[in-house]
Amino acid sequence: MSKTPTFGFSAFLRLISLNESPQKSAIRERYKPSKRNGYDFHRSLRLALQNLNSGSQTAPELLSALSSIKKVPERHSAKRGVIRYLKWRRLNPGTLSNCDSVIVESPASLFKVRFDADCVVKLDQKRVAIHVWNTKGTKLSRHLVLAALTLVQRNWPRNTDAADDFAVLSLQDMKLYRWSDDPKTYQGLANDLMAHLERLCLASIEERGGGKPTVPPDQPSPEV
Repeated sequence: MSKTPTFGFSAFLRLISLNESPQKSAIRERYKPSKRNGYDFHRSLRLALQNLNSGSQTAPELLSALSSIKKVPERHSAKRGVIRYLKWRRLNPGTLSNCDSVIVESPASLFKVRFDADCVVKLDQKRVAIHVWNTKGTKLSRHLVLAALTLVQRNWPRNTDAADDFAVLSLQDMKLYRWSDDPKTYQGLANDLMAHLERLCLASIEERGGGKPTVPPDQPSPEV
């Protein structure tokens, strides 16, 4: 059965950070029939942050548990991510809470983007839903990140009162990109991003002879 590709937020940030040629290749891969389940390189870190934020595991317990990850790059990435997150939390010790995922659907329903908050932290009297970025090798653009967060804010359920702001925390350079830093400037860029990606999606569909894609869930690229 055909499924519309759904990009996790980190995968979406990687995609919009690429030039057009590699974007085409990345989207083409999403439109290839596949029966494989995607391997989520960052799942260990996200589970660790959930356990840390819920209080179900202490930092020493988490780091000890992460030592059992067999794949060395994943183990090092997860440990480094937890340590950097702990450093950030010491500087930003606001109250923690949770919120549900936010789904952004492209105008022509050719793809979806899922924003998962790894934590909701109270900063400056606002509850900020934060997605943690821990991908090496891709430099984030503030303009593109804020445009992507603009899409999240637009699709935030109005009947839900769990967050006031949306952000990306880059554990690579400890920068926090908040939608509220500039909530108006990136409306047009957000529209342009969706239009551009839909054009590439349509090209991929035409290459396959029409029809929606059959794809596994989000498949983050391994970190190297």
